[in-house]
Amino acid sequence: MSINSNEIFSKHPVNWSQQSLYFKKLNYIQYKDGIPFTNFKQRFGKGDDEIFCYPITILINEINEIECGRNSQERTNKIIDLVAPGKDKSKTVIEKDFPTYKIKAPWKSALAQGFYLSYCLRNKFVTSDFCNTVCKMLLTTRQEGGYLDNNSLWFEEYPLNNKNSMVLNGHIISLISVIEYSLINNGENKEFLEKAVKQIEEDIQNYDNDGWSIYCLHKKNVANPDYHSLHIDLLKYLVEMNSNKLSLDKIEHYLTMWEKNLKKYNIDHLFKFKVILQRYFFGLMNRVKGIS
Repeated sequence: MSINSNEIFSKHPVNWSQQSLYFKKLNYIQYKDGIPFTNFKQRFGKGDDEIFCYPITILINEINEIECGRNSQERTNKIIDLVAPGKDKSKTVIEKDFPTYKIKAPWKSALAQGFYLSYCLRNKFVTSDFCNTVCKMLLTTRQEGGYLDNNSLWFEEYPLNNKNSMVLNGHIISLISVIEYSLINNGENKEFLEKAVKQIEEDIQNYDNDGWSIYCLHKKNVANPDYHSLHIDLLKYLVEMNSNKLSLDKIEHYLTMWEKNLKKYNIDHLFKFKVILQRYFFGLMNRVKGIS
């Protein structure tokens, strides 16, 4: 790791501690040896009470454990076996169906792989060579056994068969893990990152609904306030880390507008009602159309 790795990691927009505390409030999260597992039936309202490994939840929790100094070689080995259960330990795999998007197991989420890369980069018990392999897999297309969309520079949190889900936060968080890797490894993958950020600059307008952000393009559903706030933090990160001085006028435009309207949401009851109504309307239309 470089001498400035802690400074690089501290800029990540996800608050690991806050997220870990949030998991403790969820009735479908059950802990074993301090590791958060998910109760399938309580999470999705169907199936059995079996608890399973959801890599995204576990990796967020483990990054917080690392930051708190609670990590070991033994725990690292256990976590890697849980989130990468196959022979290839550089690939995260989810071994349960995901009913929300009708995804059948086993399946691979780019967001899980992105968190895996961020976890490995922070973990002193993981070698730099292994980090290189994890990053390489994230940047490999799904067609070739990786996580990157086959036809674009997009990381799919939920890879669908017939249409991309295009979840905004999942894509940017995955991209941030590659940015962290690049900063630690002398600008490696610079060309890919420039193209990916430019793609967000071109596409960000598609995620705006009358001054409020959209969660994903598959459902076109209006983001709840927590995700809207996260979208703002993610865009701030991209602007702050724009060392190549790319033109990010559109990103900055929507960032300013979304931040302004988040403040408005918290003080203007009529505006708040408007956002809630739009969220309900889009949700209703998705159910009518049968969009999962």
